[in-house]
Amino acid sequence: MSTVAQPPRHRRAQDEVCETIRARIESGIYHAGDKISSVRELSRQLGLSISTVLEAYRRLETEGVIAAQPQSGFYVQLAATRRLVRSSYTQPSRQPMSLNSESLVRNVMHDARNPEVVQLARATPDTRLLPVASLQRVLVGAMREQGDEVVGTTTTSGYRPLREQIARRMLAAGCAVAPDEVLITNGCTEALNLALRAVCKPGDIVAVESPTFYGMLLACESLGLRVLEVSTSTTDGMCLSALRELLDLHPVKAVVLTPSFGNPLGGLMCDDDKATLVRLLAERNIYLIEDDVYGDLGFSEGRPIAAKAYDRTGHVLYCSSFSKTLAPGYRVGWVVGGPLTERLEALKFSASLSTPWLQQMAVANFLAFQRYTHYIRRASRTYQHNTTRMAASVLKHFPAGTQCHKPRGGFVVWPQMPEGFDALRLYDAAIAKHIAFMPGPAFSASGLYRNCLRLNAARWDATTEAAVATLGDLARRMR
Repeated sequence: MSTVAQPPRHRRAQDEVCETIRARIESGIYHAGDKISSVRELSRQLGLSISTVLEAYRRLETEGVIAAQPQSGFYVQLAATRRLVRSSYTQPSRQPMSLNSESLVRNVMHDARNPEVVQLARATPDTRLLPVASLQRVLVGAMREQGDEVVGTTTTSGYRPLREQIARRMLAAGCAVAPDEVLITNGCTEALNLALRAVCKPGDIVAVESPTFYGMLLACESLGLRVLEVSTSTTDGMCLSALRELLDLHPVKAVVLTPSFGNPLGGLMCDDDKATLVRLLAERNIYLIEDDVYGDLGFSEGRPIAAKAYDRTGHVLYCSSFSKTLAPGYRVGWVVGGPLTERLEALKFSASLSTPWLQQMAVANFLAFQRYTHYIRRASRTYQHNTTRMAASVLKHFPAGTQCHKPRGGFVVWPQMPEGFDALRLYDAAIAKHIAFMPGPAFSASGLYRNCLRLNAARWDATTEAAVATLGDLARRMR
């Protein structure tokens, strides 16, 4: 019996499906073991029939790219990721830099506050996922039951029950710290500033990931510190071999990094590298300032172990906050300084005296009586879905050659367009369309990453999807 050839149009449609899935694996949207879009979902996304998508999936299964699991769906095969996914390292300057990026960040943040602007610039959680009602209840309860204490009491170190709750929460990250080591701060930003002031003086060199969070660069700028950018993997964090070479060349005073889901790349340093990093710096009497603000928002099972868990000499200062998980407006953060606790407390006293008491009470009561872990898991699943959808939308709408690696936690994505593209020009065009994002140069002391941008994917809805499509259209017109 002769086989009936498929119509060319039907075959082209299958090719489109296969190319879409391969592109998502190659760009890092899907990793080994990840479940890919269902047949029905991809059919809707591409405007193709369910039978066409299913036949294409069967082709990919035959090629060993994906595998079907009964009553579950299709999953990426390890062999496919070895063939297609390419983790790359950034290549920053090997010389320390003074900074001058404040005006760029300030202008973008000013634009993002406009209620008419689609806000993709600030790394803020989706307010619809925050436990607002529960926080309101505990806030009112604190005022009703402890009103005199709320308005009349303050200590620099912070509300003792909150410090106890934080110490318990840090056990999940492998850190056994005493409540007396926990200093409550006005968000993670103040925690990082205090840590820098505790171990550095003006003119010192601080090594950071590249790209790195612009707030850290601004903190270094305000303190008169010089920044040394270190080559960083798009998926696995700071390159330790590159760091060793730079430590041999320059008198680095401190290293600042986010080992778990760094901002903006969303990578995750493996446990062995965290342990090696802590040991390497301790041997050289260099402090590690760990920013773990995204540590609770990983996409895999189990919370990552913090670098602080491997600290045996007191050389790791751990900073975090609840701004990405519970309540950005409460500005409740903390720093754990070990032997430097008294020094940090003195600096806190001179900088801001204390952190508002009512918000501390509310967070402490929430942690004590609400299902924080359950809430975090739900939020993380949503952010995983949203970052995947945004990355896929970027690859669909942005110019050919754009890459968008899948973050391993958090809620931001980092599109990288072809060399020569100017994200600052794109920003000017985007803000005219009432869309704000953070241009790549904000994440580098030396103004690198002009062809990159960071997008907040915390909220994925029709408005966000349309904004990403508009950005892509504007970017294509600039080529």
